[in-house]
Amino acid sequence: GVSCTIEADIQPYRWQKHVLNGSTNPVSVICGGSSCQEMVENEYCRRLLEESMEEIFVLGKRVTGKAFPGVDGILDPASATEYISSIPVPVYTSMLVDSQCKRPMERDVILKNPIELADKLGVHVPHMKALYALVTMIEETYSK
Repeated sequence: GVSCTIEADIQPYRWQKHVLNGSTNPVSVICGGSSCQEMVENEYCRRLLEESMEEIFVLGKRVTGKAFPGVDGILDPASATEYISSIPVPVYTSMLVDSQCKRPMERDVILKNPIELADKLGVHVPHMKALYALVTMIEETYSK
């Protein structure tokens, strides 16, 4: 009962998904357990999410050379946070669950690898770098 679409070029879809994952995952950990909806309801957190999302939009477009497909109406950071607001049930990120269970977080896949790619391509991603530094410090406290 699940519909699917086969795409010849999955990369723009992958980067669009990363707009949500690359921003909400680390911010939820730093916020100490907020749902995605709670984060976008707070004006300061929403701004941080949207600024982080903008970096991912720019990086993804540079990598793929294409516009994102607009799945779920997500065409820019504002529409991404509006999409999050429209989800009727609280959404908690996988990185948050890993953090709460003191498991290794996917910080390299979600942040470090895209940061390294951005550095290679000359794309400025200061928010992503700050988020990576903070979640790395949080994860390092597990063993203390």
